[in-house]
Amino acid sequence: MELIDIISDRAKLYDIYGDGSPKLITIKLSNIFFSDPKTGKVVKKFTIKPKVEKHVVEYERNLLRSISGDSLIERTSVSGEIIIKFDLADINNDGIVEIVLLRADGIMACYDTYGKELWSVYKDRYVVDFCISDIDSDGYPEVVAISRMGIIYIINRKGKVFSFTLKNTYGSPSHICCYHEQDGSPRVAVLMRDGLLYFFGVTHKGKEFYKKEEKLEILNTVNLPKTGEPVAFCRYDVDGDGVQELIVGLSDGAVAIVNPSSGLLKSLRLEDKIAFAVPLKYLNLTGIFIGDWLGNAVIISKSTITRFDAPSKRSRLDIDGDGTREDISVMAKRIVVRRERQELFSIEGRNYISAFNICDINNDDCMEILLGWNSRSISIYSCDGRRISAISTTTVPRVILAIDIDGDQKKELLCGGDGALEIYRPPIS
Repeated sequence: MELIDIISDRAKLYDIYGDGSPKLITIKLSNIFFSDPKTGKVVKKFTIKPKVEKHVVEYERNLLRSISGDSLIERTSVSGEIIIKFDLADINNDGIVEIVLLRADGIMACYDTYGKELWSVYKDRYVVDFCISDIDSDGYPEVVAISRMGIIYIINRKGKVFSFTLKNTYGSPSHICCYHEQDGSPRVAVLMRDGLLYFFGVTHKGKEFYKKEEKLEILNTVNLPKTGEPVAFCRYDVDGDGVQELIVGLSDGAVAIVNPSSGLLKSLRLEDKIAFAVPLKYLNLTGIFIGDWLGNAVIISKSTITRFDAPSKRSRLDIDGDGTREDISVMAKRIVVRRERQELFSIEGRNYISAFNICDINNDDCMEILLGWNSRSISIYSCDGRRISAISTTTVPRVILAIDIDGDQKKELLCGGDGALEIYRPPIS
């Protein structure tokens, strides 16, 4: 299988060196890998060691001293070094993208594609999200980060940090999003953990933005369902009116679609915690693709909602096209295919099956068995149990669908996981 697209905060498919050969950029702990998406071979790797790490160590030491007094016992830990999100952006307008990242300990850093640090900053350990946008309308994009303490940090292309505290807001922030109206006016949306969604207008531009005390003005506040915490957040013009809505997925399976001006536009619910919510812009597939941890999914496009229910773990299907239906049973690590109580074949793995589907992906009138494994991989098997193909994924698969997204009469494989969607071109046979 060949990876043809990926939408994720922790993986990117990008022609990083401009040679016509896109690389898959992934993170693991504090490492960044560039690999060939066709072969999986790692072509470059570098480890993130921001220069401001010493400030984190001193911050933690002072915090422990304030709690334990003279009985301080220090133990080394790598938990804060984990990269939790990164993005690619040309923040200095030199025609080459940079890697902007956020670590679990609150460090924000910017690196070039060769692993050289351009800047790193540390203000507090509660920074939870960031976006990249020209918030001050100076022609250069800034990194706009949000802390659980209600503090917004704006980092310019040179690594200089400006910060201010949100006023007249309630709750602990979990996500931030910056966008521009049709007239070019910058906007900021901040989502709170308890379901409040604030929309802000930027009151000043250019250098005046940093000199004035009041930088953001609340334009609208929307109360979302408080039955779960936000776990997914993105933007897309769902109803096709030219205004992009905010899509919020919650931990209880609820999904809210919010218009910045009029408030809650639409709501729906899946069966379990939302695993991903990503925008799709393909010839045959446009809209918001949302899936939960049980394998249920919906695609929302304009006024249409297409639902894909998770396949049953016990079903009867004619998988080989001979007119007789087979019994399929899916267990924790094993799938068994029987005909008239006689086992035809079984597929067993060392890891747990995290997602599955049974469909004809290559239009040969025989169904294939698609299995996602807890080891972050997908396998495709023929109707007689023969393995056709397998590939490693960046997240644990939760939803697997086969849909023709580009109108070429051939189905692509859509694999949705924790905060990510991966699209593959399956083998012909």
